[in-house]
Amino acid sequence: MKRRGSHVGHAFAPDAESINATMRLLLLVVAVDAVLSMSVGFGGFLALAHGHRDWPSLLAAASVLWPVVLGVALVRGRRAAAWVRTRLADGADRLAAVSSMSHVGVWEATPDMVATYCGPMAAESLGRTPDQLVGHSLYDLLHPDDLPRARAIVTDAVRRGTGWTDVELRWRHTDGTVLTMHSSGQAVLDGHGEVVALRGTRRALTDPVTQRRKAAATALTREVLDGEGLTIALQPIVDIDAGRWVGVEALARFADGRPPDAAFADARDAGLGVELEKLALCRALSTLADLPAGIRLSVNASPDLILDAGLVELFTASGVPLHRITVEITEHRPVACYDDVLAALRPLREQGLHLAVDDTGAGYASFQHVLRLRPESIKLDRSLLSEITTDRARRSLVTAIVLLALDLGATVVAEGVEDEAELCALADLGVHLAQGYLLARPATDAAVQASWARLDWRPALPSAM
Repeated sequence: MKRRGSHVGHAFAPDAESINATMRLLLLVVAVDAVLSMSVGFGGFLALAHGHRDWPSLLAAASVLWPVVLGVALVRGRRAAAWVRTRLADGADRLAAVSSMSHVGVWEATPDMVATYCGPMAAESLGRTPDQLVGHSLYDLLHPDDLPRARAIVTDAVRRGTGWTDVELRWRHTDGTVLTMHSSGQAVLDGHGEVVALRGTRRALTDPVTQRRKAAATALTREVLDGEGLTIALQPIVDIDAGRWVGVEALARFADGRPPDAAFADARDAGLGVELEKLALCRALSTLADLPAGIRLSVNASPDLILDAGLVELFTASGVPLHRITVEITEHRPVACYDDVLAALRPLREQGLHLAVDDTGAGYASFQHVLRLRPESIKLDRSLLSEITTDRARRSLVTAIVLLALDLGATVVAEGVEDEAELCALADLGVHLAQGYLLARPATDAAVQASWARLDWRPALPSAM
């Protein structure tokens, strides 16, 4: 509906109209019932007057009181409906008033975040009009990397009937830019304590704050790109049946102490994400020359890097034998078009490069990756290994993934193995390749890496680990 010159939608506007329609229907029902009840009631009185004292005659005579009961209920209902209409109108007026006077964006949505109200500021900050937002999911406007966190926050608020305050989220403007805003929200409860809506505000970070943050991320990333702030650690992948070392995963390490996820996130915020990934990939590929001939090297790559036009040239320039390389694609970055990813990797896979799906089991996206990309390797996420010795559901899921891998002709690697009981349970389930702290921590020392070839990695000989 429209209020005071602003195009807004409101979750409860249809309810007010339905209340009026319901009251009109009740009035019609009462009128018809009154006529029928009066005719039945007069018949009952006539029967009593002629000496009939049976129950049907008494009930028929008493039916004349039914319209009175309905009339009293209708009067009370009309008063209640008027109170509800007033409350609903007041709610809409308050939202419109706050929207017109505030510098923050006011919104209202269903519990699953479909917009039902949007103030002008909330819409304009994203390059849209309120009418373009009402009826659409607010989740669709979020940056994909922030979507899982936003869903978790909203789900918790709906479950607990609470809200959230100043949560920093990235939103997508119609011009393609990403806008960081603070979002606050509160659950709206009905008389039974059920969540019927969510209301809140969005406030864009001030330009100076955004600029300082981007400048800091850019400076940190440039320092790594221009210097020696990035090194590569290797972690072994072992065949637990044969007890031998078969491969390594290359892991980026940053001299400034930032976790890899944080460093790559900073690079993306600075618009340098692909550049940093290319640097990490080049340095990872350079380690292959120091590895024994039979050892495979696994490197990580986001969909953004895979779709970069220079990827094939980068591999070609490195001169590495592609049949010894596995590219691991993770679920932490969305895949917009699987056909594009497959097309980008096709010339490399035709030369022997393998594809692995990382973090399988951590979420829905990883299973989509497996089904759509048909990788040569499936890496189980650490979350599946936890309590695998006692949790039958986890064991069943791992078994299902092993069977899926057999159908695809793929291998299965358990990632993040931390104790021998897990290792034995995985072997029993048909998972024969593993990596994790139980076996060896990531190492940058060449002597440590060389020692892996001399170890017997079978669970029966823990001292060799």
